[in-house]
Amino acid sequence: MEIKKKSEYIWEIPKTGKMKVPAFVYASKNLIEKIQQDKTLEQAQNVACLPGIQKASYTMPDAHQGLLDSLSTSPQMDSQSEELQHLIWKKELFRLAV
Repeated sequence: MEIKKKSEYIWEIPKTGKMKVPAFVYASKNLIEKIQQDKTLEQAQNVACLPGIQKASYTMPDAHQGLLDSLSTSPQMDSQSEELQHLIWKKELFRLAV
């Protein structure tokens, strides 16, 4: 996976494949190296694939691998998206983020 350093503490995973937006990770160089050892960045990419996501997926410095998405990853969502509302209603939002 490509990771671009945008500034001292901001890293970007460019939009590729099914990603609808890029993913940004807030971390130091040492921390990004540790984060790369599990599936946190892959899960940040998955969040960037969600229906209704707007602008970017943001992963905070305390992020770590979770069950379906990385903990401390925040999507900016369009709450008016009919597709998103339908997925939330069916409780399948994160299961489909692959």
